[in-house]
Amino acid sequence: MSVVKTIRITFLGEPLSKSNSHYFFKGKVYIPKEKVEYEKGLREAAAALLEAQGIEPLAGPVRMNIDYYLSSKRTKDLPNLPKTTCDALRGIAYDDDCLITRMSLAKYYDKERPRVEITVTPAKLPATRAWPLPERFLGPNPERTVPHGSPEPNVGDAKSLGGSTKPKGRYKRKVRRTKKSK
Repeated sequence: MSVVKTIRITFLGEPLSKSNSHYFFKGKVYIPKEKVEYEKGLREAAAALLEAQGIEPLAGPVRMNIDYYLSSKRTKDLPNLPKTTCDALRGIAYDDDCLITRMSLAKYYDKERPRVEITVTPAKLPATRAWPLPERFLGPNPERTVPHGSPEPNVGDAKSLGGSTKPKGRYKRKVRRTKKSK
């Protein structure tokens, strides 16, 4: 498998949102079949594409650019669309969707060819900040540098990170005063 800096995926079909589509019946959650099939299809198409090209999932923080091409101007909220896309690509294009540090979304209209165009690239982090990823995503590495001079990797208290350990005054609990009855 090769190391790739950019992953591009195009999935043909009307983009669907997982949000606001489930319902409850007798204490169980039901998700409509078309939503489940859409996510499964996107996942399988992306896996087949990346496997054919010999591409491994990107490790570490990533940036995503997602362009949705809808077939009609029927109301679809742009903020709800990426949930299905990100869940489908977890473990395929990147290790976990908690590693997405920046996302760019756009919505267009194309009646003849509705689709989703996805670009995933490694995130460029400032040299002054350490990325505090848990070991489960990075794996054991004794040569990894320790951020901010902490005794253990990815550990630091508020003082060492430049913050204050004292609680701010605005977070103090407010006491409600009531009138005394006569």
